[in-house]
Amino acid sequence: MSGCSALAMRVTLGLVLALAAGTAYAQNEGGDLFGKEKAKVQRCGAAKDFVSWDVVLQPTGAWSMNDGVNVFTGTSVATGKGGKRDLSFDAPSLGLFISVLESRASSECGVAIVVSASEQKKFQLKVNKNATKAKVKLSYKFLGSGGGQTGKGKYAGSAKGVWGPVP
Repeated sequence: MSGCSALAMRVTLGLVLALAAGTAYAQNEGGDLFGKEKAKVQRCGAAKDFVSWDVVLQPTGAWSMNDGVNVFTGTSVATGKGGKRDLSFDAPSLGLFISVLESRASSECGVAIVVSASEQKKFQLKVNKNATKAKVKLSYKFLGSGGGQTGKGKYAGSAKGVWGPVP
């Protein structure tokens, strides 16, 4: 075998192994994350509760989060160092999330609340360097009206737990 043929075989073998190794890591990751949430509505008060979010991140950056009642989906972008990803809702999930905010605000205020504006303050997934633990933080501000009143509100949720490969 000539030197060029041997080199070509080594390069080809190296590429095949690199591609095989790359696909081994191209799998869904996720975990059941547990934490707390707080919703505060101007002139109505605040409510705290526990959360359980089943989060799955696909290799493409697409994600899903199941809270036991609703399933939210969206996209993510890697940011900075160390396994941080900024998450964003897709349009249907943002609408669903706003309806959840409206329901919680309505419950807290005792009147039907309609959210007229919202602003995502933070929605981030952070996975440790060993990819064994993760944390999600979600916070929103919103403006709503109901019962002849207009007011502001805030939502903040945070959950953490074990992270790893999922089917």
